[in-house]
Amino acid sequence: MTLLPDSSPSPLRPIILYHGMGSGAEEMRTIAHLVQQLYPGTHTTSLPIFEGLDSIRPLQEQIRMVIDAIRSRVTASPELYSDGYNLVCKSQGAAVCRMVTAVTSDVGSRVVARYRVGQVIDVLETRFVQGRVHG
Repeated sequence: MTLLPDSSPSPLRPIILYHGMGSGAEEMRTIAHLVQQLYPGTHTTSLPIFEGLDSIRPLQEQIRMVIDAIRSRVTASPELYSDGYNLVCKSQGAAVCRMVTAVTSDVGSRVVARYRVGQVIDVLETRFVQGRVHG
């Protein structure tokens, strides 16, 4: 079984990935690879913060740091993120991302969609590509 589509689809908006408790940015490599297989040219980045045992730090601290990490990336590459971006977050990371979008206007307003890792294939095939935005 191949995951490659019949034709070459357009790249998606950039995707920012955030891992769950006890893991790190490297854990999201499989998702980034899947995105590249299905939608070549889509920019993906995994946030390398609060990895391993640091992931048990207070959620308020993680929320602040994730906001700073996203703002830093957007500021460094405004053209890349000019149409917004998607957040794909796993497990505890999904809770952090949900709060990030709830407590900020600049970061939250630029998020096109946010999903847990278990929804990624459905999301990639239906929501991002067809332009539907659901949270």
